[in-house]
Amino acid sequence: MQQQAAPDATIYDVDVLTQKEYQAQQAERLMQDVFSGEENAEKTGNLITRFVASYEKHKHDMPLDQWLMQEFRQYPTIWTDEAELASTAREIILTVENNNAAKTSLHEHLEKGKSRESWLAKRIEEGASAASVTNVGAYAGNIETALSNANEGMAKTLFTKHGTINRGPNLDGFIAEQHHADTFNIDAVAKGSEYRAKVLVPEGKAYAKNSMDIGIYDKNGKLVRRYQSKYGQDAESTGKLFEKGDYRGQRKLGPKGHGYEERIEIDGVNSKPLTKEQAKAVQKKAQLEAEIKQYDWNDASRIEIAKNIGKQALIGAAFAAGMQGTRIMGRRIWNNIAGKQNPPASDDLKEFFESSLKSTAHISIQVAVSGAVVVAAKSGWFGALMKNSPAGRIVIATYVAMENAKILYKLAKGEINAVEALDAMGCTTISTVGSLVGAAEGAVIGATLGVALGPVGIVVGGLVGSIVGSMAGNFVGNLIYKDGKRIVKTACNTIKHFVNAIKNKINTTNHKVNSMEFFV
Repeated sequence: MQQQAAPDATIYDVDVLTQKEYQAQQAERLMQDVFSGEENAEKTGNLITRFVASYEKHKHDMPLDQWLMQEFRQYPTIWTDEAELASTAREIILTVENNNAAKTSLHEHLEKGKSRESWLAKRIEEGASAASVTNVGAYAGNIETALSNANEGMAKTLFTKHGTINRGPNLDGFIAEQHHADTFNIDAVAKGSEYRAKVLVPEGKAYAKNSMDIGIYDKNGKLVRRYQSKYGQDAESTGKLFEKGDYRGQRKLGPKGHGYEERIEIDGVNSKPLTKEQAKAVQKKAQLEAEIKQYDWNDASRIEIAKNIGKQALIGAAFAAGMQGTRIMGRRIWNNIAGKQNPPASDDLKEFFESSLKSTAHISIQVAVSGAVVVAAKSGWFGALMKNSPAGRIVIATYVAMENAKILYKLAKGEINAVEALDAMGCTTISTVGSLVGAAEGAVIGATLGVALGPVGIVVGGLVGSIVGSMAGNFVGNLIYKDGKRIVKTACNTIKHFVNAIKNKINTTNHKVNSMEFFV
């Protein structure tokens, strides 16, 4: 393993994250890491402006689905056939409608004096029933784990100790190590074994030279087996990595098919082999806690589980709110577009931002923006994961982005304070979760939340929110940008508590919290 400093909770220091220099650096890193440069980000912004202008031109003479398919036909190379084009259009519209319906349902529930936890618990029960799931607790546990892993991916993987984007080229190697430890522990639990595997994660310092990557420990905590893991592009590359160090006393673990040990094992307990290609894709899966935790679903625990999910939703909202770099990036892209085209303000987007936080009267403009983002994603402008993601996942990221941008606008106008704004963002995430389970998404809930609310979803969402805010007029755009800074302090305090909880969890349990399943 290459030496790399372990993440440090001090990277979430409010004084650091609110500095203009840090935020500018963050914006530049985000531009490079997600969009591979300013060109793709600007192409995305241009596409959103074109879709919105086209929708406003045709909204009175063409049904929404027909208009969207007409727009999609202008990009023939991204569709397999007409059937895929049509089904994607339907999926976008249905996803936006479902999200708004869930939002309405949540607010009606809250207006009756009931809690959002009881609303979420009911939605989970309905989703489990629709998906023919008998263990509702395990079903809810999968949702909590998906959100937790997305958040932990942000906290432990997205940032280096300097607060910048982790651009390590060998990140899949860390993913592989976690995969082997996780699947070994799952197998151990299933077989009643007391052995447990741990990935070496030094606290606050660099990895020691030639140190082991994975250890297997007995019930007394004694180290009984050591592994060194190398994941090269091919067998020859993996061999060369092993040649660079002195790994005597350690077993050599490599990708399946590379000629080295393909799993960690002891006394009949094994991890699952992993190919190099699978290591690149394993971030989509949430394995550890959903398998090991026991979730009981009864009157006493159902609300507690819903509270845990709500807590994870609030943390995710805090990450989105704290990423001022995404708003700087979006504002810069919009200034480039406006300088070249001087596009007129969008009346529909202005109405969207001026409407109440409870309003669901702007589905069509949400569909228009979502359609543009789906085309951008399928064109590869956001990287491989978003390119291959189902449209619904991209739409959810867009929907959350637009709702959060509206919340920032209300904050800037003084209609709500920073704590209320962050809580409203948490409500957006909760209603989105409720929409997913209500639609009986079942097994894909984890992957959907990972993409939409994980690192890439948050970055893309920040760009989209800034673009649509600016399209509503300079007054709206300026307020979103300027008061986005104000919520950073509130968000950072929430994140800081979360990071401290992660450190305590590392020190007191065998569960590893540096899961990378949702990192891109």
